[in-house]
Amino acid sequence: MKYSAVRTMVADTSSEEKIFESLSAAVVHHALYDCPEWGPRHKLECLDGTCTRILEEIETVLQAENSTLIWLSGSPGTGKSAIAHTIASRLKNTSKLAGTFFFSRQHKDMPGMASLDCFAPTLAYQISKSKHLAKDAVIQSIRSDPIILDPRRSFTEQIQGLLVKPLQNLQVSWGHLEPKALVIDAIDACEEGRICELISCLSNLLRQPHIPHLHIIITSRPLHAIDDAFEVINCRESIHHIALDDVDVTEDLRLLFKRALERSYRHHGLEYPGLESDDQTILCLADRASGRFRAASMMIRFLETDDDDEVPCNLDEKIDLMKDPGDAYLDSTQIFRFYEFVINLSENPTRAYRHLSTVVNLAKPLAILHLRKLLGSSESDLSSVLASLSPIVSVPVDDSRPVEVLHIESLREFLSQHPSSSCASQLLAQSSLRTMRSSFLRQSGLKDKLQQMVTLTKIPTEAGPQSDNVRAYITSACYPHVDICTDFDGFP
Repeated sequence: MKYSAVRTMVADTSSEEKIFESLSAAVVHHALYDCPEWGPRHKLECLDGTCTRILEEIETVLQAENSTLIWLSGSPGTGKSAIAHTIASRLKNTSKLAGTFFFSRQHKDMPGMASLDCFAPTLAYQISKSKHLAKDAVIQSIRSDPIILDPRRSFTEQIQGLLVKPLQNLQVSWGHLEPKALVIDAIDACEEGRICELISCLSNLLRQPHIPHLHIIITSRPLHAIDDAFEVINCRESIHHIALDDVDVTEDLRLLFKRALERSYRHHGLEYPGLESDDQTILCLADRASGRFRAASMMIRFLETDDDDEVPCNLDEKIDLMKDPGDAYLDSTQIFRFYEFVINLSENPTRAYRHLSTVVNLAKPLAILHLRKLLGSSESDLSSVLASLSPIVSVPVDDSRPVEVLHIESLREFLSQHPSSSCASQLLAQSSLRTMRSSFLRQSGLKDKLQQMVTLTKIPTEAGPQSDNVRAYITSACYPHVDICTDFDGFP
């Protein structure tokens, strides 16, 4: 790969081998579904016997005569990536996989994992490795346009040169075979301003003339930007939408916990008490997962983690912790260990501490819808981060229903020892004052007093002990009013 004076990516076209080396250098290898960095395959895919109805529905659509864009949507932790990994693996085993690209919010700092910069080259690389004719077409496209691999090139041009032309070259050789498929996971993790562009290009790809029969599977969280993108392309007849939030996964979660308990009892050399899927312990654990496979996986990891010598916790105690961390017989150190374990495995531990501290300091539970109104746009990740904490907080799919903490007293005590607690109190104080001020616009005298108090809460922490006292006073004064504020501006 060569670069011009302004660092334009220019492919080395001196030979076919050099061209392919240039293409390989532009590939986001971590975005491939079978990249070793993702971890063991059995931990990434659906457990045998789970998600069977969804997998069967997808595989049925993949047999359709018309090219289809299958959109699998669901809130955080509902199993989208596990299903995507499972489908990709099955397609690979039957020689029906054309390529994969797994965006990643967790690995967004890795080049290309949350952008479209190398999306087309990554898929072109996989297609070219599957068929020699595709490789010839990709090489020819790069030879005729050496800067087509440059991330600053038009995304549409890259799709046309690196995917459409090679696929058209495969019409004869792939035409008599069963349909191939592309699997693209977590498109919501892609840079938000380009999600619509991505969906539009993928839809156009399926409508291109003279390409082999092709399906595209995408997964995402339910975002308005994605809904809007599908409205813009206006081709509902070629889209098959599966909403995971509408699927009852209770039986799947029970099966997960039943097998996990069987393994754990064997690991500890204990006799399995013969718990069935309808046993109260399994029912309770499944309920704590709140319909989210990620939460269940997190709880199972806690169950199977070796004991800490400093915080002894036997198997029965771990089960009791997950069932009810407020149990009077449990030691607070063990409870705190469970909270810390869950937070550290969450989507964003730093933000998790902040959001949890905010929720536990409310005078009464609020829905995500109303928390967004109260806290403002700066807390836009509130829903997804809290959802990743499902073992200790319940976030309903319906954002008009309140967020419930499993045991608020012990969690509040745990969070009080973390620096995020004071930040959350300040945020609530400022948000409450802002809400109260906007609710009493006609009462100018009260409005002026509230404005003065809001200004005081913005005093920098380095201003000294006196400002700390002022902030503490305002925070404690406003705390009871968080409840009052919910009576205004659309709060319940």
